[in-house]
Amino acid sequence: MDGFRDLRYDLENFGADFLKGTGEHFHRCVNEALAARKLSAFQRMEQGWPNSLEETYLSMEHRADNRSALVGFAIGIVLIHFAINVAHGIAHTHLAIGLNAFQKIFVAAVIVIAPLYAAYLIWKGNSRTGGALMALSMAGALAFGVYYHFILPGPDHVTHINLPISLDMRDIFDVSAVFLALFECLGVLAGARIFSKS
Repeated sequence: MDGFRDLRYDLENFGADFLKGTGEHFHRCVNEALAARKLSAFQRMEQGWPNSLEETYLSMEHRADNRSALVGFAIGIVLIHFAINVAHGIAHTHLAIGLNAFQKIFVAAVIVIAPLYAAYLIWKGNSRTGGALMALSMAGALAFGVYYHFILPGPDHVTHINLPISLDMRDIFDVSAVFLALFECLGVLAGARIFSKS
C-alpha cells in the first residue's frame, strides 16, 4: 500500500504537468533531453546531464574488461611467482643452503602465503585490500630477495649464472632468484595498479 501512496505522491508533485497540465513543461523537458543527446559527453557533463544509457553501459563494460584483464594478470603473476618459489626452495634444499628462524617465518608468511591470499582477495572482488596486500607482500619479498641473493655475501648470493644454463641445482637456484626478483617487481606494479583502480 505504501508503494501506491508513494507513486500517487510522485505523480501529483512531479508529474502534474504531464497528467493534467498543458504539457508545456513536459515538452520543454523532452526537447532539452533531445538537444542534450547532440552534445558531446564532456559538454553534457559540464551542463550537469547524466551519461546516456548506451554510454554508461559501454563505459561499465570497458571498465569490466580492463578489470578482468588486470585481475587475470595479477593472479597469473602470483601463481608463477609461487611456482618459481617452489623451484627455488627445492634448489635451496639440494644445495643445503639453510634459512634461520626469521628467514623461514618471513618466507612462509610474506613471500608465499601473503601473495596467495592477496590473489584470493582480488579474485573474490576485494580489490582494494587484495591489491594493497599484493603490492606490500611483493615489495617485502623483493627487498628480502635482493638483499640475500644480490647484496649479502654468502651461499645464498647469486655470484654468477653459468652459461649455458643447465639443470644443475646451482643454475636453477641462480636463475630462479633472478626470476623471483622480476616477478616481484611485476607483482608490486600490478598490486599498486589494482589498489589505485579500486
